[in-house]
Amino acid sequence: MRFSGKPHVEKVKISFLSQYFFPELISTGQLLTELAEDLVDQGCSVIAVAGQPTYYESSRVPPEMEHRGIKILRVGNSQLEKNSVAGKILNSTTFFLGAIRRSLILSEDTVILVVTNPPILPFVPYLLSFLRKQKYVCLIHDVYPDIAVRLGYLRKNGVIYWLWERMNQKMMHGAAAVIVLGRDMEEKIREKLDRSEWGKIRMIPNWSDEDAVRPVGKGENPFLQEIGLSPSTFIVQYSGNMGLSHGMETIIEAASRLQDIPVRFLFIGGGGKRDKIGKMVTDLGLENVLFLPYQPKEKLRYSLSCSDVSLVSLAEGVEGLSVPSKYYGILASGRPVIALMAERSEVAMSIRESGCGYVVPPGNPDALAERIRYLFDNPDAVREMGKKARQSLERNYSRRVVAEKYLDLLREVSA
Repeated sequence: MRFSGKPHVEKVKISFLSQYFFPELISTGQLLTELAEDLVDQGCSVIAVAGQPTYYESSRVPPEMEHRGIKILRVGNSQLEKNSVAGKILNSTTFFLGAIRRSLILSEDTVILVVTNPPILPFVPYLLSFLRKQKYVCLIHDVYPDIAVRLGYLRKNGVIYWLWERMNQKMMHGAAAVIVLGRDMEEKIREKLDRSEWGKIRMIPNWSDEDAVRPVGKGENPFLQEIGLSPSTFIVQYSGNMGLSHGMETIIEAASRLQDIPVRFLFIGGGGKRDKIGKMVTDLGLENVLFLPYQPKEKLRYSLSCSDVSLVSLAEGVEGLSVPSKYYGILASGRPVIALMAERSEVAMSIRESGCGYVVPPGNPDALAERIRYLFDNPDAVREMGKKARQSLERNYSRRVVAEKYLDLLREVSA
């Protein structure tokens, strides 16, 4: 992807610090890889310090490699079961320790762009800022320790929470900028910072590549034939991580209420709730549900476009702590969106502003089933909402639009 109309950013050195990076299939890795590619296209020098792939068909890749002008340095982290709490903790800890060693070789004039996956990772550039005045920008994907409390892993009145919160405040205080993914998340971060530091908060949403993912008619979509579904089948799709913060059970319960009409629910991806909802389907005897694994990036245009309506979900109380990136791929594919999440969430606000779908309360399968039934009966509404979805992507959330915001910020920080 190339930009026009703006001068190149000269001699800016950027280092990405993320456990997930090319060739990962999970959205975090894909998004950061695209951003890094765009920075290289604009003349930046880009290095990525990343872990061994977790969501990828090959178990290991070389410790050093180059992709589209990006030098990738791998950390030899453990690769235990990613859907278990113990596995995630050990994988994150070994990556954190290895990232410290790898980051020490970065030059002092490099701006580090660090993500909060794993949540302890931003403390690497925080430590470097004391050693050699390293500049860093923190990209918050999930707000910790709050989301750990919401998911039941941590007590809010405990010592661990208090220490974690204090350290996060120091980390954000030391950052040159703090990027949040939505307006609801910005409110949460403001609560953690002094008013004098609010100016360093930048709201930059996630995105989808408007060229790589485009609307494809179901009659011309080879993916449907590949998975054995007819173009005439009305498909409700959930594509992406089926994690603990997503209300996946509600979708299965809605599927059980729609067995009287020819609707097929298609789940693509994996995550902490994949086995649980698979068991729900078996226990309920549902025959209108199909599961598929993560699809390679080159198939996204077709896999995302094979549905009539797509779903995005966030459990009650998680709004402001996370913003599902899958929403932007749905917009790019030109499909109506039904969001199972709180009205005050960033995605809900975006849907209302664009008119590209519906918002239903988390944990309400009856409301979800009602909306799906309405769209099944009203193909004109499906087409109109799909058009508005694509228009919203092109105006606000395209790869080109969002990458330019990152370019402006990193140019400012590196000056």
